Amino acid sequence: MLDPSFLFDLESNMQVLQEQGYLALNESLWWQDVTKVLPSQKKKERLIFQLSTAQIRPEGLGGNATFQELVAQSFELDVENAGSGIRIDKNQLDDLDGTGVDQATTYARDIGAYVAYWPQRQVSSMVLYGETGKSYDGVSFFNASHPVNPVDPENGVTYANVFTGAPSGSYPGACPIDDSVTVDVALTNLSKLIAYIRTIKTPNGQDPRGLRVTRILAPPRMTARVQQLTNAEFIAQAAASGGGAGDVSMIKVAWGMAQPIEVLEFAAGQSYTMEDGTTVTGDDKTFYLFVDEVGSNQVGALIYVNREPFRTQYYGDLTIAELGRMNAVEYQTKGRNTVGYGHPFRLHKCKGS
Repeated sequence: MLDPSFLFDLESNMQVLQEQGYLALNESLWWQDVTKVLPSQKKKERLIFQLSTAQIRPEGLGGNATFQELVAQSFELDVENAGSGIRIDKNQLDDLDGTGVDQATTYARDIGAYVAYWPQRQVSSMVLYGETGKSYDGVSFFNASHPVNPVDPENGVTYANVFTGAPSGSYPGACPIDDSVTVDVALTNLSKLIAYIRTIKTPNGQDPRGLRVTRILAPPRMTARVQQLTNAEFIAQAAASGGGAGDVSMIKVAWGMAQPIEVLEFAAGQSYTMEDGTTVTGDDKTFYLFVDEVGSNQVGALIYVNREPFRTQYYGDLTIAELGRMNAVEYQTKGRNTVGYGHPFRLHKCKGS
């Protein structure tokens, strides 16, 4: 019977199951490794990116001081509503077979897990959308011509964070590391990418930014290969490289990478439909390099703006008379959030061709 005691017990159990579902899934997620969470109190969040152009210059014997302007770039993110709900007829709760109770508790467990997963789903889709979605510097997030100083793009100094096609100058082009190439070729290709990333300049256009590749994000099809590249002590070499097994242990130490991340959402066949109607899909030969900047860790490759954390509205204390007038119970889980792009130099897309 739907009475206050029954409803209290049902909702207490639902809340416990929801929290368990959230915690169980949250422990195995990766999105927070590449994303900064930004609490918000606004419908629109204006993000301001400070670009360090600090540079010491010779002043000669006279000590003539040079002055530099503070450089910043900003853009807005619209915080959006997201949610789900379930409506259970009163008769289903009154029935002795328990189907209504089962629906309520199953919903609580499942929605708890999906609340934990929701940011990862959004982050994954934004990464796959990166060759279309715009960065704060005015070009697509994954682009071969990012200005190092978007406030002064005329200085002509650019960098790439997408690698595809033929090499050109210092640009390495496509550098496959999947099983379409041998392990030693994959290691060489990975070293080319890391070397290029190390040379990316600061906004003053002259000094190296000091970027360090810390992780590989790859689809399941590449998991064994990236584990081999980042953990093996020896790899087989081709005859042209001397043959035998090459000791790569010190290379691994010098790179200092954390364990690779297997991203199920990047697998071939995985797809998402974006708000503009674009469908983005994964690719088994594309991987991503996540980067840290020496001395700065304020903004990630992506930003999760959390205006209102998800919460489920429960009824709480109701009288028998109030319950008697209800023909159904309805539970809604609502939140307000969005995902935006952070610094492009912190995530690099590496295609197989």
